[in-house]
Amino acid sequence: MQLSWPNVNLHTVCTKLPRVIVVGDANVGKTSVLKTVTGCGLFATETHTKLPVKLQFLQVSDTTQCRTTLSFRGQPEVLQSVQRAATRVASIRNDVEGITNDEINICIKQVFV
Repeated sequence: MQLSWPNVNLHTVCTKLPRVIVVGDANVGKTSVLKTVTGCGLFATETHTKLPVKLQFLQVSDTTQCRTTLSFRGQPEVLQSVQRAATRVASIRNDVEGITNDEINICIKQVFV
C-alpha cells in the first residue's frame, strides 16, 4: 500500500523532522533507544555513554556520495563505513576518563529507500 497526501510537499516535511534528545539516569536504556530509533549499530549497549553524541543522517541521491564522518575534540575523520564509526566511537569511549562534555559528532550520508 502506498500512502498519498494531496497538497503535501514531502521534501518540506522531511526537512522539518524533529531532533531527538535522549537524557536519563544511568542504566535506564538511553543507548537502546538510540539503537532502536536509528536502526544503526553505532552504540554498544555494554559500554556506558560518557559523553554527548550528536548523530545526523543525511539522504544522498547516489552511493558515490555515501560517507560517514566523525569529529571529536576538533579532529575530523572520514570513515569507510558505519561499522568503522562504531569501532571509533567505542575507542573514544574507552579513552575518555570519567564523564566529559566533549561531543562526538557523527554524520552519516546514505541513500535511504
